[in-house]
Amino acid sequence: MGLHVLRQVRKWLNPLQVYDLSHQSPIEPLRRFIGLPRLCILVCGGDGTVGWVLGALDEIGAMRQPPIAVLPLGTGNDLARVLGWGAGFSAPTDVSELLSEVEAAHVSLLDRWQVNIGDSQKRVVLNNYLGVGVDAQVALEFHEQRERSPGLFMSQFVNKLWYSQFGAKNFIVRTCAGLPEKIVLVCDGKRIALPEGTEGVILLNINSYGGGSKLWHDDAESDNEDSDSASETDDDDDRSRASSIDSVDNNTHFGPSSPHDGLLDVVAVYGTLHLGQMQVGLSKAVRLCQAKSVSLTLKETLPVQIDGEPWLQKPSEMDISFLQQAFMLSRTVEERDVVTKKVGEVLDWAEHTHVITSRQRDILLVEIARRVADNAASRRHTGSRVLVTTNSRGHERHSFVMDK
Repeated sequence: MGLHVLRQVRKWLNPLQVYDLSHQSPIEPLRRFIGLPRLCILVCGGDGTVGWVLGALDEIGAMRQPPIAVLPLGTGNDLARVLGWGAGFSAPTDVSELLSEVEAAHVSLLDRWQVNIGDSQKRVVLNNYLGVGVDAQVALEFHEQRERSPGLFMSQFVNKLWYSQFGAKNFIVRTCAGLPEKIVLVCDGKRIALPEGTEGVILLNINSYGGGSKLWHDDAESDNEDSDSASETDDDDDRSRASSIDSVDNNTHFGPSSPHDGLLDVVAVYGTLHLGQMQVGLSKAVRLCQAKSVSLTLKETLPVQIDGEPWLQKPSEMDISFLQQAFMLSRTVEERDVVTKKVGEVLDWAEHTHVITSRQRDILLVEIARRVADNAASRRHTGSRVLVTTNSRGHERHSFVMDK
């Protein structure tokens, strides 16, 4: 699929605007084009590729981070889903239509978090989510098998079958049983008790996990969903866990999930069966809290994953704190998105004509994007290469596209 996209985009763009990240780092191309006004980037790949490009922008120390759109070619594509670019790219899709949608996209915000791990001074940036326990164990086994036999992982569908197989294995083996005795969770300075039977803790920056599962449900949703689903099974353990989900949630008021509110949504899961039930809408995660900072103390070696990248972490303390916000490009699907897009163009014009400074433009853009997203959320409660196009005023817009 990646080769197909590469060929298609090269038909529409100048070869100097196209960068294949399977053969090079994004750092040099970014340095070459970072000074262009109104630059934007299209990353063709999975969430890991997006994180790679964001990390490269951090490394080169760009004074302004150009906004990033995503053509989803990965397995989960959770960030692409949240930004409105869909679950995956299908071969018959007209790439020229996609490029037009990128041109019409509006700026949105994405919180980014710094994860400091133990005394090793190891630091990782979190864009999507962090998991400790059963979800990380499944991701680790998937990763190790793919490293051993890469030829067996040739499509999104096959990858999901492998995930299902490793999930079924962990349902039987229960590698992460007894997790509440193995970790200490502290959120905003307060220790959080984990429900009995917890096998995984997940910190969510975006409300899409494992290929589209919404682990953070709104208070407005029916409190009886889990009780109804539990009544359809004869498993007493399932019924007690469903009751636990409702009892924890009903005791606390939680806000909606947002990728730009400076909060991590913290949930617990009971195992791979629970994760599978959530993927098909038969259950919900246990909402624990929303926090500005999180500390996880691992008392023994445990599987950890950040944005789908897993490893075994030795006993240590992991401190997660807010780092910064990134400019992303969300697909424009509603009238308010068109207005947001036009406002962004006016800000670009004002900066270009020296009506406002670059710093003032960025401050205004952040505030506008935040207010538009907040208003949309409240209404719900009562969507490497460079493309050069020209807008109606004759100013060039430079879109930088990277593929992996």
